[in-house]
Amino acid sequence: MLRELKYASAVARYQSYRKAAQVLGMSQSQLTRIIQALERDLGLTLFHRDRNGAAITAEGAAVLAEASALLQSEERFQARVASIRSVTKKQIRLAVGAIVAQTWLPTAIARVAQKHPLVSISVREVDWWKLAELVSGDEFDIILGECSEAEQNPEVVVHHFPDRPACFFVRESHELAGRSRVSLGDIARFALVAPRLPARIVKQFPAIGKHGQVSSDGRYMLPTIEAPGLRAILDIILGSNAIGMSLPEFCREEIERGTLVELPLRAPWLCIHQGIMLPRGREVSPAVRAFIGIAKSAERNYFTPNLK
Repeated sequence: MLRELKYASAVARYQSYRKAAQVLGMSQSQLTRIIQALERDLGLTLFHRDRNGAAITAEGAAVLAEASALLQSEERFQARVASIRSVTKKQIRLAVGAIVAQTWLPTAIARVAQKHPLVSISVREVDWWKLAELVSGDEFDIILGECSEAEQNPEVVVHHFPDRPACFFVRESHELAGRSRVSLGDIARFALVAPRLPARIVKQFPAIGKHGQVSSDGRYMLPTIEAPGLRAILDIILGSNAIGMSLPEFCREEIERGTLVELPLRAPWLCIHQGIMLPRGREVSPAVRAFIGIAKSAERNYFTPNLK
């Protein structure tokens, strides 16, 4: 009956069977038969026909007023079905920071490929200080990475990952390698190899040293050697007296072999602070929702592999 009510609404809108039939893409006689059948089913006369067209009756106006809510509900239903159907496109567009891209993301993508083989995933690695700016746009479905700046934007929803400890490390022959205690002052005496560091870490370092310099706006610190690639950081440290800053999980093999030494300095601020960033109020598709669940699991397993 919804289809017939929709046709009746068209007749009422145009006050003409002929015009409504043209818009609906059917013959006038076909539309007339449909409306007549609807009137019989309802036991009401919806329209009076005359030489000037089709005039809606009082009963017809009341029926179509009630039908309006049903038709709007159907439109919302159809839109929702279209959204669900869009999952068959199976496209997820990701913008990610370097640490995400170089640690647990490949595992997450592999799991998606295994569980949802029709899903298409595109990944763009983006500098972490640009991630928050991408959340409100339409180019990406999910933003993953350093979220300290996104947290300041009320239009962004952040699903946090646990803060994961980072560390300073040096090659085995470095003069700090045998120390039982190391301070930030000691570290500042050497060149620092690291990604560009966010403001939350910048304020912990001494104002003067060889470790790097703060940007003019105080937004981040440029280390002496800026190397966003974690593998590049390890290679540079292995061949120099610089100090590296990275994740202990990423350099675990080198530390176990003894070619790299983790410096004995741990602090709550010495960590990565990352999350999943989404625009507030935007509907999340089933495909994106599935990816978020897999991403949380992959991140957790990367950093805590022994936990079930």
